[in-house]
Amino acid sequence: MLKKTLLLAICTALTHVAPVVSAQDTRPGFYERKQEGWFFYEVEPEEPEIKIIEEPPIPEPPMAQTPPEPIEETPAQPTPPPAFSSQWLRENMPKYLEAAIDNPTIENVSTYLYLQRIAMDKSHVYSQMAQLAVVGNPFLDEATNRPFAAFASQDLDRKAGIKSAKTVKLVGERAGLFFFFKSDCESCMIKKPILDIVAKMDQFSVVPISMDGANLQNYPFDNFRVDDGHAQMFGVQNLPALYLVTPDGIVSPVAQTMLSLDELRERILVVARRENIISQEEFNQTKPLLNTNFNLSQMIQENQNDDLLQQITTTHGDESGYVDPTIISKLIQDQISKGIK
Repeated sequence: MLKKTLLLAICTALTHVAPVVSAQDTRPGFYERKQEGWFFYEVEPEEPEIKIIEEPPIPEPPMAQTPPEPIEETPAQPTPPPAFSSQWLRENMPKYLEAAIDNPTIENVSTYLYLQRIAMDKSHVYSQMAQLAVVGNPFLDEATNRPFAAFASQDLDRKAGIKSAKTVKLVGERAGLFFFFKSDCESCMIKKPILDIVAKMDQFSVVPISMDGANLQNYPFDNFRVDDGHAQMFGVQNLPALYLVTPDGIVSPVAQTMLSLDELRERILVVARRENIISQEEFNQTKPLLNTNFNLSQMIQENQNDDLLQQITTTHGDESGYVDPTIISKLIQDQISKGIK
């Protein structure tokens, strides 16, 4: 049985093997090819020529090109400063002075003097703005370290106080004063009578605020309030401290030191101007000046724009902005004509 199974397997395997057939030469025999003769031989077919396809040559990499040399650009000419600016005055006033000395015509001399006047006016405006920045700041206010007792100039201060009394009363109608003190503060006691004068004569509402919860010794207030954090909020660091306050919530420091009556009134006016409680015109009326309207620098600023002033130096000026005195003189005269109309 086992043999039959083995045989069957072999047979099955054989059926899957493809039969091998020997290749037989079907050409006729030699004797059947008598006509070819004994010496006949068949030319063997030539082998097909194999063409070799040559590969194209590998292109050489392109040679690196030298970058073109950069073209040097001509630097632009610097723009000269605007006419009448601080830089313009600093750079050109010596030139106008030399022109006036070397050729002292009326026009050359008056042009230099005009420029000198403009420089002084600009310096005066800077001085005023510096005063607005310093007043009430204990780190900038020199009076905090050393109070200024202007005994030598009391007469001048008195006259200035008379001129400013009307404007101070005007401020008193629009604002009041916060006065921070301590009960045993000697400087505060000295300041108290001055505050009474301001309250009575200048019609100011004064709100005393006690830092220690007690009334001022020797010169007590009729009514006072206890500080509930306002001193820290406002930055009080030295006593006596005085602040100008408006009904709409503006609180501005006036001083944190001792001041005379005239000094206090002057500072009230300065702070009132800084906070726009009074106008520039109202503030100018308090100054011991004959006329505050002849400010040449302010006239030019109000009647001209920066573009036009820049155009003047760019069109008619050299690299520093120096312009012929005739042109500058005419420009100044035009501003004066516009300012006094």
